[in-house]
Amino acid sequence: MSELRITHYVVDDIPVISLEGKITIGEGPLILREAIAKHLSGETKALVIELRECRYVDSSGICELVNTFTTTNRKGIRVAYADVGAKLLDLLKITKLLTLFDIYDSVHEAVQSLKEA
Repeated sequence: MSELRITHYVVDDIPVISLEGKITIGEGPLILREAIAKHLSGETKALVIELRECRYVDSSGICELVNTFTTTNRKGIRVAYADVGAKLLDLLKITKLLTLFDIYDSVHEAVQSLKEA
């Protein structure tokens, strides 16, 4: 069984991918990649990735978050990350990725930002 579970829902017409568990080497990055792929061929212009229940992210998980940013950016999809935990936030600061990602305290704030853009 995978250590990462994904839930899809929509807030104000913007898809939200909620991650629960760990994004670690093995199935985690693949599961996230497959979840993102569902939004690449459609009419999606914005996407929120909710990390509130994501307890741990290793280096392969960080790579997959960067891959998500790159892939969606190429397709013209804006991505906002919401409810990023303190440990992951510190990791993003250390790796200087905090300047790359749009990070918000809540899904609501992320959705509002994407709608205003």
